Amino acid sequence: MNRIIPHSEQESEAQKKQDPTVADFTEKVKRVADFDFRIKRAQLNEQAPFIGYCLLLLVVFIFHTHRTEVIIRELDKTKKETKELRTEYISTLSMLMSASKQSVIADSLAKTGIKELKSPPYKITFSHGSH
Repeated sequence: MNRIIPHSEQESEAQKKQDPTVADFTEKVKRVADFDFRIKRAQLNEQAPFIGYCLLLLVVFIFHTHRTEVIIRELDKTKKETKELRTEYISTLSMLMSASKQSVIADSLAKTGIKELKSPPYKITFSHGSH
């Protein structure tokens, strides 16, 4: 294909011919821009440890995420149980407080025939003869 090459492109092409790393980098950028990810077997073998490391990190990340979700579910369950137990505690305490009132106790004892004292109790003293 014939085209007019500006002066700056002529210089860059001359630099590419002189410096192979620049040409290699430029070629890699073009392949990435074109979404051309063909990898040679030698390159794959060269990158195998890094790929293995990335896969290991991926597995650890998935495990960590799963474990975190399990812990969050357990925490929510525990919060719910705590709320239910607190409600039960408050209702039981309320029933106990109302059942221990003097009037409630007097009513329940009246059914058995025991009556509430109308006068305060008095102390009985016993003396052991005269000295």
